[in-house]
Amino acid sequence: MQSPFRSLIVLFILTFALVLVLSGVEGCAPTSPTAAPTNPAPNLAPTTAPTLSGKIRVAHWEDPSTTEYYNQLLAKFQQQYPNVQVEYVTAPTGQYMDKLNVMLASGDPADVFLAGIGFPYTYQAVQSKTFADLTDNYTRKLKGQLLETAVTPWTVGGKVYGIPIIVETTGNLCFNKKAFDDAKLAYPNDRWTPNDYRAAAQKLVQRDASGKVTRWGALPGADFFYISVYIILKSHDGEAFTPDGKKWVAGLDPFLKKNVEALEPYIAMGGVDKSAPTPSQVRELGFGEGMFERGEVAMRHCGFFLLPLFNKITAFDWGAVVNERWPEHPYVGLTPLALAMSDTSKNKSAAWAFIKFATSPEAQTLQFKLTAQLPSNMQILNSDALTQDAMFKHMDMKAWIKDAMANGRALPGPADTPVAPFSIQGVWEASMDKAWKGDISVEQALKEMQPNMEKLFAKEAGQ
Repeated sequence: MQSPFRSLIVLFILTFALVLVLSGVEGCAPTSPTAAPTNPAPNLAPTTAPTLSGKIRVAHWEDPSTTEYYNQLLAKFQQQYPNVQVEYVTAPTGQYMDKLNVMLASGDPADVFLAGIGFPYTYQAVQSKTFADLTDNYTRKLKGQLLETAVTPWTVGGKVYGIPIIVETTGNLCFNKKAFDDAKLAYPNDRWTPNDYRAAAQKLVQRDASGKVTRWGALPGADFFYISVYIILKSHDGEAFTPDGKKWVAGLDPFLKKNVEALEPYIAMGGVDKSAPTPSQVRELGFGEGMFERGEVAMRHCGFFLLPLFNKITAFDWGAVVNERWPEHPYVGLTPLALAMSDTSKNKSAAWAFIKFATSPEAQTLQFKLTAQLPSNMQILNSDALTQDAMFKHMDMKAWIKDAMANGRALPGPADTPVAPFSIQGVWEASMDKAWKGDISVEQALKEMQPNMEKLFAKEAGQ
């Protein structure tokens, strides 16, 4: 079965002309996570629920691993709001955005829809008045109940345009304990630096007599700007944008030196050490799908959507830690999925009631139980039933939650730049892939892309 996050990846592939933003992997629903708190908090539906009426349409992409959850969510919602008729609008992942756009163009959009960061890109959706402003409802009815750092990516100009229901991350570091034991290396920890990661990869890569790689040292998550590169730059006091986000400055002084220092340890793994595949090689290898499970890579950056797959590994033991500790500003990369409301919805009261119910303890418990998707509701996210669930047996989940609360951030987000991440990614790869191959230096790549980024930002940011 597919994970919803893989659906997000597939959606991006098609949106960005098959140029992938993650080291993709296939996820699936777990064999039944058990983290359903035995005494969930009472449901927070308003006492006036039956007074709501009318019809709303809720859009989400098709995913077999979430079908049962949405069916049960609908049934439970309508028990509390019997006079509201809910219609689900779905489409295969590759057709989901097209369907939303057709509905929008016809003047009849869905009332509520599941969105990822950039599906559609929040800043542009706000400018085109696609998303409704949910700030007042969020502040009065949900603030303090959800993981706050998962709300930030859905905030533009201080206003909230999406309510996160699923917390994802690609920033964990999963590692093969047997590979480390065989190489007599200490296991990774959250105090590692990028240079520690690089040094370990050099010792973990294996080749046969002909020199062919039989096991890569690492599959780093530092190749796609959309997910992790900006976090790496910022954590080293580097920068890519001007304070208003409307200009690109990564290839200019005074940021160039810091940016080079931040990226070099990762990119040297591909172009110099040959201990990790380059982004183009990753694409040729199926975006890393199945490599960790088969023992073909000793370390990889990983998200929660991979844990159900990795928990099935029997050939070796493995572990997971928070991403390596960057020197200046530690970040936990979040990629939360949210429910947004159409600004032209004809039944905003019922649409908000659905969104709010989807974040309630009852719905969030059900979500984790049936799909293993990490909830945004802090009561459920931080419950012993969840943190001690078998899904997280290879990591310290309480430590991750604590770190995510303090340092969680999704970058680049609408609060950082009005330019869509997918557009940035296209220009980024055109130059940075050369550095990964060792054809040019990181500094040369950043300087080469600077004028092309300036043209992009002049067009998309209206400069």
